[in-house]
Amino acid sequence: MPVTEPRRRPAWRAALSPLAALSPLAALSLLACSTDTSGLARRDPVALAGAGGTGAGGAGAGGGAGEGATGGGGSELPELSGTGAIGVVHGIVDGGSLFACWGNPEAGPLATDPPQPPGGLAYGAALELPTDWDLAADDRELTLFVAAASLWADSTCAELAAAALAPAVENDGGDASVSDAGPAPPPFPLEPTLPRRAGSVRFAPGALRSGARYGLIAAGCTGPGAAGQTAACGEPDALFGGLAALVLAEISSESVASAARLGLQFVNASRAVPRADLILQGPSGPAGAPLGNDVPFGAVRPALAAAVDEPVGLELHIQRERLSSYTQAWTDTLDALAEGGAVLGRNHLVAYVGPVPTGNVVGLAPPRFVLIGGR
Repeated sequence: MPVTEPRRRPAWRAALSPLAALSPLAALSLLACSTDTSGLARRDPVALAGAGGTGAGGAGAGGGAGEGATGGGGSELPELSGTGAIGVVHGIVDGGSLFACWGNPEAGPLATDPPQPPGGLAYGAALELPTDWDLAADDRELTLFVAAASLWADSTCAELAAAALAPAVENDGGDASVSDAGPAPPPFPLEPTLPRRAGSVRFAPGALRSGARYGLIAAGCTGPGAAGQTAACGEPDALFGGLAALVLAEISSESVASAARLGLQFVNASRAVPRADLILQGPSGPAGAPLGNDVPFGAVRPALAAAVDEPVGLELHIQRERLSSYTQAWTDTLDALAEGGAVLGRNHLVAYVGPVPTGNVVGLAPPRFVLIGGR
């Protein structure tokens, strides 16, 4: 059951840090000079591939089937029809359900509209948000929060935003005793009894392609007490020390699958896993070459979806280890797809989220492969 290696094209993706709100012109320079506010806008795919250096891995690293694009050749992308979508994935590992709020960057504070979904998105699940506005003319900003669903279900976006403004330790009811060394960090992980911001991204006019589908994965940790928990949250951001990030990737639009196969790409969306391989399991074991080989955090492999048979399971191999670090049955992987979502004959993005698989912290979200539906 071999993996078909497709032709290459430049990849268009970025890892986004919390509270990003950028114009198209600002985005590329901030990828290189800031990890507190880095963003994504429509721009030359070759230039983006050369700029990816914010701890999310450059576009040229890695290999395997359909080795990652590093620029080169043409940047022509197919014209697409219909309404596109963003598949939002909850990959925050230290507690809470995920709430997504749309806003207009020019309108000020978030409105009293309900978030999506109103009851919050469970960890390891995906939420499809249609890109049904005028992509060429209108600004949209998506802000993500994590909060205890039992306390914040059916809240408005304005209520989530107002409550999330509290300082981190107070936000979670930490018993912060003051000493010469400063406030003691609260226990880790700590359920977010008040909302925590998980990041935001602004989609300027022209940032998204009409009809295209994207994956947007919230990764890392948001709570106090997470410093030093590298096996769960990853290393602190080099410039600002943040432990959360957003990973945004366009899912390949070129049709490579037949009615009996599917197109597949892999994104390493765990801040705690520096580099990883994804190997597909067949009925008798590993099925051909890795789908993604030595893939850094935030990178997508292959640049174009690879046509594969439906696997039996998925194996994550960390740092080129021969044995699987984490294995998940394909039937379990299908759980995150929207109800009735087709698998065969379509392209998909499979994201690994969560801590290092060997990490064992009580209350921490587990490792997980999540499937995001494309075209």
